[in-house]
Amino acid sequence: MAEAIYDYKVEGVPKESAAPLAANYLNTNERVASGDRIKSEMELSNRLINQDQVTLGLVGDAKDLFPQLPLEQGLVNALEIGKEDVAKEQKRQKDAGMNPPPLGKMMVDSGLVTQKQVDDALAEQAKLKAEGKTAPRIGDILVQQLKDNIARAVAEQNQKK
Repeated sequence: MAEAIYDYKVEGVPKESAAPLAANYLNTNERVASGDRIKSEMELSNRLINQDQVTLGLVGDAKDLFPQLPLEQGLVNALEIGKEDVAKEQKRQKDAGMNPPPLGKMMVDSGLVTQKQVDDALAEQAKLKAEGKTAPRIGDILVQQLKDNIARAVAEQNQKK
C-alpha cells in the first residue's frame, strides 16, 4: 500500500520518507470515514424521537380519546405531564361541571371489555378492601386480567404445537 501511495502521491520523495506520508494518508482516510459515520449517526438521531416525545403523544391521545375522564382516574399519570398541568386540567374539568361516567362503564360502552370483566374486577377490588389491603384501581385490575388472559392463550397455543 505504501508503495502505491509512494508512486502515485509522492514522486521524487525518497522511499524512506514515504512511509510516514502513507500512514498519514491512511489516517486521513480513516478520519474521513469516521467523520462520515458520525455525521450519519447524527442525522439518524435527528430523525428518531425520544421517550419524552412518545409520552407527550400518548398523553395527547388519551386526552383526545377520553376528554371527559378526570385525570385522577389514572389514565394520565401526573409524573408524565407534570403536576401543575394535572392540577390545571382537574380544575378546568371541575369548573366545567364535568361528571364523567365510571371507567368501567366507559370501557364497556366502547367495547374494550365486557360487563362481566368489569364486574369481576370490581369484585376483586371489594375483596381486597374487605381484607384491609390496598386495592388497585379498576383499570389496573382490568389490564392485569388482560395480561393473564394473553399469557394463558399463548400457553395453550404452545401446548397444541
